[in-house]
Amino acid sequence: MVIRAVNDGASVGLALLALSVRPTVAGALVAALVAPHLLGPWISRALAWTDSRYVLAGSFVLYGAAVATAAVVMDDAPTVLTVLLVLLAGCAGPMLAGGLTSRLPRGDTPRSRSLDSATWGLATTAGPGLAAVTNLLVGPVAAVLLMALGALVAAGLVLTLPPATDSPDRAAGIRECLAHAVRVKPLRTMLLAIGLTGLGLGALPVAAPLLSTDLGHPPGSGGLLITAYGFTSLIGSLVNARKPFGGSPLRVAAGSLAVMSLAVGAAAAAPAYGVALAGFCLLGLANGTLLPTVLAVCRSHAPANGHAQLLVLASSVKITGSALAGIWSGLLTPAGGRTVVAVAAGALLAAAIVALSTRNRSDDATD
Repeated sequence: MVIRAVNDGASVGLALLALSVRPTVAGALVAALVAPHLLGPWISRALAWTDSRYVLAGSFVLYGAAVATAAVVMDDAPTVLTVLLVLLAGCAGPMLAGGLTSRLPRGDTPRSRSLDSATWGLATTAGPGLAAVTNLLVGPVAAVLLMALGALVAAGLVLTLPPATDSPDRAAGIRECLAHAVRVKPLRTMLLAIGLTGLGLGALPVAAPLLSTDLGHPPGSGGLLITAYGFTSLIGSLVNARKPFGGSPLRVAAGSLAVMSLAVGAAAAAPAYGVALAGFCLLGLANGTLLPTVLAVCRSHAPANGHAQLLVLASSVKITGSALAGIWSGLLTPAGGRTVVAVAAGALLAAAIVALSTRNRSDDATD
């Protein structure tokens, strides 16, 4: 959970730091941190052919060292150097996002998947919150350095994990893994749905302050909306861990996404701030049930020698969607918070329709 909080918090810390010393490069730094996730399937191959503990620990150290160096030199160094350092940290990003999930054994249970998903909800709340509080109390450099320290702590913790017992002798090739994902209908459907989900949820950090303003509250009240979303995602994951939903994972995913779309749509049309807050809470609860279904589909249909790559691919697809959401939500900012939130609800509805389109297909269907 530590490294996931670091991953979420570092982007906030870097953005705050850039806004205080070089406002014009804030967007470039966030993009540099996210862009390497597109290389996730290639980077993650190392998880399958060697002891993943050392791969993960090395990635965490690289991430921490790169973001710390970028924070220290940002005020004086050339902008290009700062961006390159953040880009280097971003290259470790796929390991931070999906690498730990790949450590779950192939025979994992719905409960273990839900508990793994719960760490995402906690990280979404804790990471940005800790970075924001540290920024207020000490300053933005300290916020980023704290995230870097967290990455180093996580590197030490991951080395205490037992070695994997089900690693295959040969890692799947990138083309083989991608071709498998395209060929197998449930995988293709889930990857498309999770990409659309990122395209919707990724706009909320931009939209929440705008929506708060539209509802007569200060922009800072948008932070409460995002915190409520992260906290209730944690609750949803824990509830699902105690009593997982039955039925096809794609059917559960479609239902979760439909509820998420309804919740975000209700927030967009909210007559008062309290209604919007309730919508974000419902969004989080539904999101807590969505993440375990994504893991279930990936686990069930991944090739025996490529499940690590597939898990990281799913994470990379969602994060890429979130990055694109940052672009389109920024372009729609002049239209107001309600408009941005409404478009996000549309993206989630599209994801629900995609997941629903194969709910009655055989789980091993290919075409």
